[in-house]
Amino acid sequence: MRWWEDIRPGDVVELGPVDVREDEVVAFASAYDPQPFHLDPRAAAEGPFGGLIASCRHTVVSRCEVLNQRDEAVLQLNARGHFARRPA
Repeated sequence: MRWWEDIRPGDVVELGPVDVREDEVVAFASAYDPQPFHLDPRAAAEGPFGGLIASCRHTVVSRCEVLNQRDEAVLQLNARGHFARRPA
């Protein structure tokens, strides 16, 4: 596990791709970011992106999940929501 003190400017963690199905994009958007280009493929096709796209929030959550699965979570939060420091 990496701790806050281990992170240096410019550090990169390669995470690889995350596959997300259309129904997952719509379900997440329905709950957290209900905009037409996240919810309706027809409306999204006529929008600025030319098709359905995942919510920014959805992509962040997906990346956090990948980090946790790889046991490389770079930020550990304690119960109060503060960044955890390496134990002394």
